[in-house]
Amino acid sequence: MNQKLKEFAGPIAIFFIIVIALYFNIENELTIRINHLTENAKNVVAFDVVKEKGNISIYFCPKDNCEEHLNDLIKSANESVYCAFYDVKLDSLAETIGKAKKEGIDVKIIIDDHTAQNKNSKYDELGQILGENIKTDEKRSTGKYNNLMHDKFCVIDNKTVFTGSFNPTDRGAHQNNNNMLVITSEYLAKNYMEEFYEMQNDEFGDRDSQAVSVPVVELENTGYGNVKIENYFCPEDNCKKHVIDTINRANSSIYFCTFSFTEANTRDALLNATKRGVKIYGLFDKTQAGSKYSVFDEMKNQNNSNIYIYKDSNPAFMHHKFFVIDEIITITGSMNPTQSGYFYNDENIIIIENPLIGQMYKEEYDSNREN
Repeated sequence: MNQKLKEFAGPIAIFFIIVIALYFNIENELTIRINHLTENAKNVVAFDVVKEKGNISIYFCPKDNCEEHLNDLIKSANESVYCAFYDVKLDSLAETIGKAKKEGIDVKIIIDDHTAQNKNSKYDELGQILGENIKTDEKRSTGKYNNLMHDKFCVIDNKTVFTGSFNPTDRGAHQNNNNMLVITSEYLAKNYMEEFYEMQNDEFGDRDSQAVSVPVVELENTGYGNVKIENYFCPEDNCKKHVIDTINRANSSIYFCTFSFTEANTRDALLNATKRGVKIYGLFDKTQAGSKYSVFDEMKNQNNSNIYIYKDSNPAFMHHKFFVIDEIITITGSMNPTQSGYFYNDENIIIIENPLIGQMYKEEYDSNREN
């Protein structure tokens, strides 16, 4: 018996050694995985809401002289001005950019290639000033030729962002209804700079572009108190989902002003909200409301006491693109709720959570509704 045990002792010992080695190897691998997941979890938490000191100013065109505010912002630059404009026709802006360039400011501009060809475009004039530092999206490699570089934003000194619905044209500044925002935030500036560099590299309308780096920022101690801001770029950040998800959060009211509104799922989200008792107040630009694909008629003709739909009365355009949820959350930016806006154009949106700002946009709806 002892001899037989001795014969089995070696294999048994080797077996246990292997088992123990496998155990510690698996445990070690699991420890590495857990540590890796824990570190990733830490990163998710860390970037969930990034807080910083900052500020936000909001202007409505034409009553707040958006032309002057944009020029003043560019004049404030000490180092750099990077802008993506769908359209540029303001003489004063071309002059301001020319002065900034002479003062040694690093100025780079991207303009939509369609508007660059318009009769009154400042593209050629700015080209003489900026040379190779101005370009269009003519090398667009994704989507269709008629898709737009529809952004309206600037980044000043890597810390201040201009955005909104305002194109720097005479009509955009002094006739159309628009909104513009000036936000001091190094994190948002980083987002917009990364988007600018993508377009500099001819990534236009690319759904596979890098997702936004810092999607949620909270600005502390602004003139409006703390302001939470979500920031997304279309099409890569799925703006449609963020808009509809925000609409789905509504409990009492939604006010919106839209230049062009043709997207069916967004319409359905609004109609579904009324089933929860949410009241919908919508203002459409009159020229676009009559288009073939506009959702105006369908929403207007709903037999629903929670829906109030109107056309604007501005002889020019009601060019806003904003939604106000429960008078607390505001969605705004360059994007119209259309298929092209969501998935093919280059666009940007911000979602602002702050009751004072929500009230400002609701009052802007009221003032346009009363005209």
